[in-house]
Amino acid sequence: MAEKESNRKERKQQLTIWLKPSLIERIESLRQADNCESKSEFIEKALEFYMGYLSSKENRYYLPNVLTSTIKSIVGESTNRQNTILFKMVVEMNMMMNILASEFKLEESMLAELRGYCVEQVKRSNGLITFDDVVRSLK
Repeated sequence: MAEKESNRKERKQQLTIWLKPSLIERIESLRQADNCESKSEFIEKALEFYMGYLSSKENRYYLPNVLTSTIKSIVGESTNRQNTILFKMVVEMNMMMNILASEFKLEESMLAELRGYCVEQVKRSNGLITFDDVVRSLK
């Protein structure tokens, strides 16, 4: 906050710049959308943003640290939830495979053939295969 106040009190210097008319029109329309009082204010904000983007020391102008850490936290939380769900699913799948394997004594060659068939089924369906789909394919 103190830095913003010192920036406001800092005396401004006039600078002549040449811009294409189409860019000036865009500045005007976006200036109003951003509630800037003047084109100068809009251009100053745009320059601060861009310089912050170029300089890691000034990154608070374009992506505040709070926002970055919040996004990292959300992604981390989501990853943990997905990992937990995947782990639970694999445990259930392992139980099912053990039950089936104990009931049906399949030969190695049959397993390899079945695996190839299943890979093709999953590829064709983009991984969106249901039990009903499998039953239908066996008929």
